Amino acid sequence: MDMSPRKSREIYVQMLYLLEDNDDISLDSLVSLMSVFRVSKKNMLEFFEKAKEIFNARGDFDSYLGNISEEYSLDRIAKVDLAILRVVLYELELEKIPVEVGVAEALRIANKFSSFGAGKYLHAMIDSVYKEMKHDNKMAAH
Repeated sequence: MDMSPRKSREIYVQMLYLLEDNDDISLDSLVSLMSVFRVSKKNMLEFFEKAKEIFNARGDFDSYLGNISEEYSLDRIAKVDLAILRVVLYELELEKIPVEVGVAEALRIANKFSSFGAGKYLHAMIDSVYKEMKHDNKMAAH
């Protein structure tokens, strides 16, 4: 895929949002999204495979989010914010992007797709979860 990481993240967030309600998206639905995302069928399938990978890894990330978010259960977090968090946490954990990049991308995507003020919440959540993930990884290494 020859697409910028920024655009890719936006697509993953939108796909995760769709997967939240229906984890079995049809090929016809994916083909109809090609024009929305302005990608080829091949790229669309690649994006969908990675989105499913992120979606299937959500249990690990959601347990961190649940531990951090004492005020809200996960079902009270806006679906788009949850999708943003999952994409960023996936990239922090598995693709090893710097936390600063993850926070900046979460804020950028939130400004585009989420409600006013979501950026502060996402920043705080990413920072807290990242610290906990780092702590757990250090503990596992010892």
